[in-house]
Amino acid sequence: MLYTAMRQVAADKGLTITQQARFHAMTAMTAADSLINCFAEKGRWGFWRPTSAIQLADTDGNDATEPDTGWTSLLPLPPYADEPSGANCVFSGFLNSAKAFFGSDAAEFDLVSPGVGPGTGSTRHYSRFTDVIPDIIDARVFGGLHFRTADVHGALLGQSVAGYVDANFFNCRNAGQCKQEGRE
Repeated sequence: MLYTAMRQVAADKGLTITQQARFHAMTAMTAADSLINCFAEKGRWGFWRPTSAIQLADTDGNDATEPDTGWTSLLPLPPYADEPSGANCVFSGFLNSAKAFFGSDAAEFDLVSPGVGPGTGSTRHYSRFTDVIPDIIDARVFGGLHFRTADVHGALLGQSVAGYVDANFFNCRNAGQCKQEGRE
């Protein structure tokens, strides 16, 4: 869904084929590097997910919490730690990279989600790359996959990786500089 939207953004902004290749390389590289860093952090912290925390609340050392052994997330749980959120690492890295490429957060695009079952999909319209990030944070919390802190940390990690990739590999420091062809 994200790549489809970004292909449309590239077309709408009139990028040449060379500029499109650079744009997609930059965003994909940042997304991949964000995910690599994210999983290094997951391994470092090893935090439990909301399902474990709620079901095992009687083991958390806080007498004021009670377990709810029947509680589960709306979405299937992946078999790795909560912190930081992988989806937020990737989306934030990707979208902050797009922002750096164009030297602006402004872009009109739609993201189409198939949903989790028949008739549950939706389409959301955005006018800024980074407006997607709060929605991804909320989606992961509301789905029961993450604590909000894990989502916020994932978004910050992705933003940091985007800044690093831009500064060290694509050199988009000046607004819109990445759109320029023929530079070394």
